[in-house]
Amino acid sequence: MKGACSRKRVVKVYEARRTLSAGSGWAERIRSVIRVERRRDKYDSAKKSWMSGVETAWYVSGAEFGARRFSSLIRGHWSVENSNHHIRDHVMGEDASRIRRNPGVFMRLRSWALNIMRANGAENIRLAIYKNSLSFENLTMLMKSC
Repeated sequence: MKGACSRKRVVKVYEARRTLSAGSGWAERIRSVIRVERRRDKYDSAKKSWMSGVETAWYVSGAEFGARRFSSLIRGHWSVENSNHHIRDHVMGEDASRIRRNPGVFMRLRSWALNIMRANGAENIRLAIYKNSLSFENLTMLMKSC
């Protein structure tokens, strides 16, 4: 077992070979089991206060890296989630969409709009959507600049 620690996160890597039976077929596929223990603060709106807690997440991998490398890879995954999927879900309402026929077309349109706003320096996507919804001229100028 190898470990890496930061102020809010402890990452431990376990060799999977020791725990997986050789005949199961999993021993060849899974080489590392990673445990990430996160300390986090969460706001409880009912109590109007912050609550501290510990959250444990488990990952499996076919690769063998150290705890620092796995920590970096996991953080990189969450940066994609926070910068792309969260915005598409919460700001653009993708999860609430009722489109059932060819939803991929609208997914690509949302991605296209997000890319145009980011290419033009938008940091707050919600605000950029609001400003562009008020002015068709702004929207056409954004499209011309790309």
